[in-house]
Amino acid sequence: MKKLFGSLFILTALSILVFSACKKKDPDPPVEPVSKEPTITINNSKSSSNTLSAKIDSITLHIVANADTDRKIKKLTIVRALTGQASVVIFTKADYSVKDLYLSYIDSITSGQNQLGITDGDEINYSASVEDDKGKISTEAVYKVLISSVAISPQKYIGAPLCLLSINPYRFIGTDNFFQRYRSGTDSTSTDSSRASLAMLNSAKIDFLYFYSPSGSVGNAFYSPDFVFAAGIANGWKEETDKWPVKNKTIFVLKPDITSSAFDALTGKAFLDELELVDFTVGAQSKLTNLIKDNVFAYKKSNGKRGFIKIGNPSTGNSGQILILIKSEI
Repeated sequence: MKKLFGSLFILTALSILVFSACKKKDPDPPVEPVSKEPTITINNSKSSSNTLSAKIDSITLHIVANADTDRKIKKLTIVRALTGQASVVIFTKADYSVKDLYLSYIDSITSGQNQLGITDGDEINYSASVEDDKGKISTEAVYKVLISSVAISPQKYIGAPLCLLSINPYRFIGTDNFFQRYRSGTDSTSTDSSRASLAMLNSAKIDFLYFYSPSGSVGNAFYSPDFVFAAGIANGWKEETDKWPVKNKTIFVLKPDITSSAFDALTGKAFLDELELVDFTVGAQSKLTNLIKDNVFAYKKSNGKRGFIKIGNPSTGNSGQILILIKSEI
Protein backbone atom coordinates (compact mmCIF):
# COMPACT_ATOMS: atom_id res chain seq x y z
CA MET A 1 0.00 0.00 0.00
CA LYS A 2 2.86 2.32 0.87
CA LYS A 3 4.47 1.56 -2.47
CA LEU A 4 1.26 2.32 -4.29
CA PHE A 5 0.77 5.57 -2.42
CA GLY A 6 4.36 6.62 -3.09
CA SER A 7 4.02 5.93 -6.80
CA LEU A 8 0.83 7.92 -7.00
CA PHE A 9 2.53 10.85 -5.24
CA ILE A 10 5.46 10.81 -7.63
CA LEU A 11 3.17 10.63 -10.67
CA THR A 12 1.08 13.50 -9.38
CA ALA A 13 4.17 15.65 -8.79
CA LEU A 14 5.49 14.89 -12.26
CA SER A 15 2.09 15.79 -13.77
CA ILE A 16 2.15 19.12 -12.00
CA LEU A 17 5.69 19.79 -13.24
CA VAL A 18 4.80 18.90 -16.83
CA PHE A 19 1.62 21.01 -16.71
CA SER A 20 3.57 23.95 -15.29
CA ALA A 21 6.25 23.62 -17.93
CA CYS A 22 3.69 23.59 -20.75
CA LYS A 23 1.65 26.53 -19.49
CA LYS A 24 2.13 29.64 -21.69
CA LYS A 25 3.68 32.78 -20.20
CA ASP A 26 1.41 35.78 -19.99
CA PRO A 27 2.34 38.33 -22.73
CA ASP A 28 4.05 41.58 -21.77
CA PRO A 29 1.80 44.65 -21.87
CA PRO A 30 2.06 46.57 -25.23
CA VAL A 31 4.73 49.27 -25.36
CA GLU A 32 3.51 52.56 -26.80
CA PRO A 33 5.85 53.68 -29.62
CA VAL A 34 7.88 56.82 -28.99
CA SER A 35 6.46 59.57 -31.23
CA LYS A 36 8.52 62.17 -33.02
CA GLU A 37 8.14 65.87 -32.39
CA PRO A 38 5.77 67.74 -34.73
CA THR A 39 7.11 69.75 -37.68
CA ILE A 40 6.25 73.25 -38.89
CA THR A 41 7.07 75.58 -41.81
CA ILE A 42 6.37 79.22 -42.62
CA ASN A 43 5.78 80.03 -46.28
CA ASN A 44 6.95 76.54 -47.34
CA SER A 45 10.25 76.66 -45.49
CA LYS A 46 11.84 76.04 -42.11
CA SER A 47 13.91 79.19 -42.58
CA SER A 48 13.46 81.81 -45.30
CA SER A 49 13.54 85.54 -45.95
CA ASN A 50 11.99 88.16 -48.20
CA THR A 51 12.37 91.86 -49.02
CA LEU A 52 9.27 94.05 -48.92
CA SER A 53 8.54 97.74 -49.34
CA ALA A 54 7.85 100.08 -46.43
CA LYS A 55 4.50 100.72 -48.15
CA ILE A 56 3.11 97.29 -47.23
CA ASP A 57 0.21 97.18 -44.79
CA SER A 58 0.24 93.47 -44.00
CA ILE A 59 2.42 90.36 -44.15
CA THR A 60 0.93 86.91 -44.76
CA LEU A 61 2.36 83.82 -43.07
CA HIS A 62 1.33 80.46 -44.51
CA ILE A 63 1.71 77.97 -41.65
CA VAL A 64 1.83 74.21 -42.22
CA ALA A 65 2.32 71.90 -39.22
CA ASN A 66 2.22 68.10 -39.06
CA ALA A 67 1.99 65.78 -36.05
CA ASP A 68 3.51 62.31 -35.94
CA THR A 69 1.43 59.16 -36.48
CA ASP A 70 -1.45 58.89 -33.97
CA ARG A 71 -0.62 62.31 -32.53
CA LYS A 72 -2.55 65.60 -32.76
CA ILE A 73 -1.44 69.23 -32.95
CA LYS A 74 -2.70 70.96 -29.82
CA LYS A 75 -1.12 74.43 -29.75
CA LEU A 76 0.31 76.98 -32.20
CA THR A 77 2.32 80.07 -31.24
CA ILE A 78 3.55 82.86 -33.56
CA VAL A 79 6.06 85.44 -32.34
CA ARG A 80 7.18 88.66 -34.06
CA ALA A 81 10.24 90.80 -33.38
CA LEU A 82 10.94 94.16 -35.04
CA THR A 83 14.38 95.74 -35.10
CA GLY A 84 14.99 97.47 -31.76
CA GLN A 85 11.82 96.14 -30.12
CA ALA A 86 11.06 93.24 -27.80
CA SER A 87 9.54 90.03 -29.15
CA VAL A 88 5.75 89.91 -29.06
CA VAL A 89 3.40 86.91 -29.25
CA ILE A 90 0.98 87.92 -32.01
CA PHE A 91 -0.99 84.68 -32.18
CA THR A 92 -1.53 81.70 -29.92
CA LYS A 93 -4.21 79.01 -29.83
CA ALA A 94 -4.15 75.94 -27.60
CA ASP A 95 -7.34 74.04 -28.46
CA TYR A 96 -6.45 72.45 -31.78
CA SER A 97 -6.99 68.72 -32.23
CA VAL A 98 -5.75 67.96 -35.74
CA LYS A 99 -2.96 65.88 -37.20
CA ASP A 100 -2.22 68.41 -39.96
CA LEU A 101 -2.65 72.13 -39.42
CA TYR A 102 -2.96 74.69 -42.22
CA LEU A 103 -3.28 78.39 -41.40
CA SER A 104 -2.81 81.61 -43.36
CA TYR A 105 -2.17 84.28 -40.76
CA ILE A 106 -2.29 87.92 -41.90
CA ASP A 107 -0.25 90.28 -39.74
CA SER A 108 -1.84 93.72 -40.24
CA ILE A 109 1.20 95.78 -39.36
CA THR A 110 -0.27 99.24 -40.00
CA SER A 111 -3.51 98.96 -38.06
CA GLY A 112 -4.98 97.55 -34.89
CA GLN A 113 -3.09 96.30 -31.87
CA ASN A 114 -0.23 94.99 -34.03
CA GLN A 115 0.49 98.41 -35.57
CA LEU A 116 4.15 99.00 -36.39
CA GLY A 117 6.06 102.03 -37.58
CA ILE A 118 8.37 100.52 -40.19
CA THR A 119 10.97 102.21 -42.35
CA ASP A 120 13.69 101.17 -44.76
CA GLY A 121 16.39 99.12 -43.09
CA ASP A 122 14.05 97.54 -40.53
CA GLU A 123 13.92 93.79 -40.15
CA ILE A 124 10.88 91.86 -39.00
CA ASN A 125 11.53 88.36 -37.68
CA TYR A 126 8.73 85.84 -37.31
CA SER A 127 9.02 82.51 -35.51
CA ALA A 128 6.36 79.82 -35.07
CA SER A 129 6.17 76.57 -33.16
CA VAL A 130 3.56 73.90 -32.39
CA GLU A 131 2.99 71.49 -29.51
CA ASP A 132 1.31 68.09 -29.79
CA ASP A 133 -1.03 66.26 -27.41
CA LYS A 134 1.94 64.58 -25.70
CA GLY A 135 3.61 67.90 -24.92
CA LYS A 136 6.27 67.58 -27.62
CA ILE A 137 7.25 70.92 -29.15
CA SER A 138 8.49 71.43 -32.70
CA THR A 139 11.69 73.13 -33.72
CA GLU A 140 10.85 76.75 -34.55
CA ALA A 141 10.27 77.83 -38.14
CA VAL A 142 11.55 81.32 -38.91
CA TYR A 143 10.69 83.90 -41.57
CA LYS A 144 12.66 87.12 -41.95
CA VAL A 145 11.37 90.24 -43.73
CA LEU A 146 13.77 93.01 -44.68
CA ILE A 147 12.08 96.37 -45.28
CA SER A 148 13.49 98.11 -48.35
CA SER A 149 11.54 100.35 -50.72
CA VAL A 150 14.08 100.75 -53.48
CA ALA A 151 16.30 98.43 -55.50
CA ILE A 152 19.36 100.22 -56.86
CA SER A 153 21.18 98.97 -59.92
CA PRO A 154 24.92 99.04 -60.38
CA GLN A 155 26.13 100.97 -63.42
CA LYS A 156 24.57 99.40 -66.50
CA TYR A 157 25.93 99.78 -70.04
CA ILE A 158 23.61 99.15 -72.99
CA GLY A 159 24.88 99.04 -76.55
CA ALA A 160 23.62 101.15 -79.44
CA PRO A 161 22.24 99.19 -82.45
CA LEU A 162 25.61 98.88 -84.23
CA CYS A 163 27.77 98.39 -81.12
CA LEU A 164 30.09 95.43 -81.68
CA LEU A 165 28.85 92.30 -79.95
CA SER A 166 32.35 91.76 -78.61
CA ILE A 167 32.08 95.10 -76.82
CA ASN A 168 28.47 95.00 -75.66
CA PRO A 169 25.81 92.63 -77.06
CA TYR A 170 22.98 93.95 -74.87
CA ARG A 171 20.28 96.31 -76.20
CA PHE A 172 17.41 95.99 -73.70
CA ILE A 173 16.97 95.85 -69.92
CA GLY A 174 14.44 95.02 -67.21
CA THR A 175 14.29 95.76 -63.51
CA ASP A 176 13.78 92.13 -62.45
CA ASN A 177 16.52 89.54 -61.99
CA PHE A 178 18.98 92.14 -60.69
CA PHE A 179 18.42 94.49 -63.64
CA GLN A 180 19.28 91.91 -66.26
CA ARG A 181 20.13 93.02 -69.81
CA TYR A 182 19.05 91.20 -72.97
CA ARG A 183 20.36 90.58 -76.49
CA SER A 184 18.61 91.10 -79.80
CA GLY A 185 18.50 88.58 -82.65
CA THR A 186 18.13 84.81 -82.68
CA ASP A 187 20.17 82.19 -80.91
CA SER A 188 22.28 79.58 -82.69
CA THR A 189 23.25 77.89 -79.42
CA SER A 190 21.19 76.08 -76.82
CA THR A 191 23.15 76.82 -73.65
CA ASP A 192 21.11 77.94 -70.65
CA SER A 193 23.16 81.10 -70.16
CA SER A 194 22.73 82.09 -73.80
CA ARG A 195 18.98 81.53 -73.78
CA ALA A 196 18.58 83.41 -70.49
CA SER A 197 19.79 86.65 -72.09
CA LEU A 198 18.01 86.38 -75.45
CA ALA A 199 15.26 89.00 -75.72
CA MET A 200 12.84 86.99 -77.87
CA LEU A 201 12.76 84.24 -75.22
CA ASN A 202 12.49 86.64 -72.28
CA SER A 203 10.39 89.51 -73.60
CA ALA A 204 8.04 89.46 -70.58
CA LYS A 205 11.00 90.54 -68.41
CA ILE A 206 11.98 93.55 -70.55
CA ASP A 207 10.87 97.03 -69.47
CA PHE A 208 13.07 99.41 -71.51
CA LEU A 209 14.38 99.48 -75.09
CA TYR A 210 17.45 101.59 -75.81
CA PHE A 211 18.00 102.96 -79.31
CA TYR A 212 20.41 105.43 -80.85
CA SER A 213 20.06 107.24 -84.14
CA PRO A 214 22.09 110.14 -85.49
CA SER A 215 18.77 111.64 -86.54
CA GLY A 216 18.23 114.94 -84.78
CA SER A 217 14.83 113.79 -83.59
CA VAL A 218 16.13 110.65 -81.85
CA GLY A 219 19.70 110.68 -80.51
CA ASN A 220 19.92 108.64 -77.31
CA ALA A 221 16.39 107.32 -76.73
CA PHE A 222 14.41 104.97 -74.51
CA TYR A 223 11.20 103.30 -75.68
CA SER A 224 8.42 101.22 -74.17
CA PRO A 225 8.58 97.59 -75.36
CA ASP A 226 5.14 98.00 -76.95
CA PHE A 227 6.18 101.07 -78.98
CA VAL A 228 5.24 100.73 -82.66
CA PHE A 229 8.40 101.35 -84.68
CA ALA A 230 8.56 102.08 -88.39
CA ALA A 231 10.17 99.39 -90.55
CA GLY A 232 13.92 99.38 -91.06
CA ILE A 233 16.83 99.06 -88.62
CA ALA A 234 17.50 102.77 -88.97
CA ASN A 235 14.10 103.50 -87.47
CA GLY A 236 14.17 101.29 -84.41
CA TRP A 237 13.44 97.77 -83.23
CA LYS A 238 10.39 96.74 -85.29
CA GLU A 239 11.99 93.63 -86.82
CA GLU A 240 13.20 92.57 -83.38
CA THR A 241 10.05 93.22 -81.33
CA ASP A 242 7.81 91.62 -83.97
CA LYS A 243 9.29 88.30 -82.75
CA TRP A 244 8.38 88.95 -79.10
CA PRO A 245 5.38 87.07 -77.67
CA VAL A 246 4.98 89.67 -74.90
CA LYS A 247 5.49 93.42 -75.16
CA ASN A 248 5.27 95.20 -71.84
CA LYS A 249 3.98 98.76 -71.63
CA THR A 250 6.21 101.31 -69.87
CA ILE A 251 5.53 105.03 -69.70
CA PHE A 252 8.03 107.81 -69.02
CA VAL A 253 8.03 111.30 -67.57
CA LEU A 254 11.15 113.47 -67.91
CA LYS A 255 12.09 115.08 -64.58
CA PRO A 256 14.26 118.16 -65.22
CA ASP A 257 13.73 119.23 -61.59
CA ILE A 258 15.69 116.20 -60.28
CA THR A 259 19.40 116.88 -60.50
CA SER A 260 22.08 114.22 -60.64
CA SER A 261 22.94 114.68 -56.96
CA ALA A 262 19.25 114.67 -55.98
CA PHE A 263 18.84 111.35 -57.81
CA ASP A 264 21.81 109.92 -55.92
CA ALA A 265 20.17 110.91 -52.62
CA LEU A 266 16.85 109.18 -53.35
CA THR A 267 16.59 106.32 -50.88
CA GLY A 268 13.94 105.01 -48.52
CA LYS A 269 11.13 107.41 -47.68
CA ALA A 270 12.64 110.20 -49.81
CA PHE A 271 12.48 107.90 -52.83
CA LEU A 272 8.85 106.99 -52.19
CA ASP A 273 7.87 110.61 -51.52
CA GLU A 274 9.46 111.71 -54.81
CA LEU A 275 7.62 108.98 -56.71
CA GLU A 276 4.31 110.19 -55.28
CA LEU A 277 4.97 113.63 -56.82
CA VAL A 278 5.14 112.18 -60.35
CA ASP A 279 1.83 112.45 -62.22
CA PHE A 280 1.82 109.68 -64.80
CA THR A 281 -1.64 110.69 -66.01
CA VAL A 282 -0.38 113.96 -67.53
CA GLY A 283 2.38 114.14 -70.11
CA ALA A 284 3.54 110.52 -69.84
CA GLN A 285 5.11 109.18 -73.04
CA SER A 286 6.04 105.83 -74.53
CA LYS A 287 9.42 107.21 -75.63
CA LEU A 288 11.99 109.79 -74.56
CA THR A 289 14.47 111.04 -77.15
CA ASN A 290 17.62 113.20 -77.24
CA LEU A 291 18.55 112.30 -73.69
CA ILE A 292 21.75 113.87 -72.39
CA LYS A 293 24.14 113.35 -69.48
CA ASP A 294 22.50 113.64 -66.01
CA ASN A 295 18.96 113.61 -67.40
CA VAL A 296 16.61 111.92 -64.92
CA PHE A 297 13.26 110.46 -65.89
CA ALA A 298 10.54 108.57 -64.06
CA TYR A 299 8.94 105.40 -65.38
CA LYS A 300 5.91 103.25 -64.61
CA LYS A 301 5.85 99.60 -65.68
CA SER A 302 3.01 97.36 -66.78
CA ASN A 303 2.67 95.98 -63.24
CA GLY A 304 2.39 99.47 -61.75
CA LYS A 305 5.88 99.52 -60.24
CA ARG A 306 7.69 102.83 -60.66
CA GLY A 307 11.19 104.24 -60.45
CA PHE A 308 13.77 106.65 -61.80
CA ILE A 309 16.58 106.33 -64.35
CA LYS A 310 19.60 108.62 -64.64
CA ILE A 311 21.71 108.96 -67.77
CA GLY A 312 25.33 108.59 -66.66
CA ASN A 313 27.04 108.90 -70.03
CA PRO A 314 25.12 108.92 -73.32
CA SER A 315 26.44 107.24 -76.44
CA THR A 316 28.21 109.50 -78.91
CA GLY A 317 27.43 107.35 -81.93
CA ASN A 318 25.51 104.44 -83.40
CA SER A 319 28.22 101.98 -82.35
CA GLY A 320 28.71 103.25 -78.80
CA GLN A 321 27.16 102.52 -75.41
CA ILE A 322 25.00 104.38 -72.94
CA LEU A 323 25.57 104.25 -69.17
CA ILE A 324 22.49 104.36 -66.95
CA LEU A 325 21.59 103.92 -63.28
CA ILE A 326 18.16 102.68 -62.17
CA LYS A 327 16.29 103.03 -58.89
CA SER A 328 13.26 100.77 -58.84
CA GLU A 329 10.31 100.48 -56.49
CA ILE A 330 10.22 97.09 -54.77
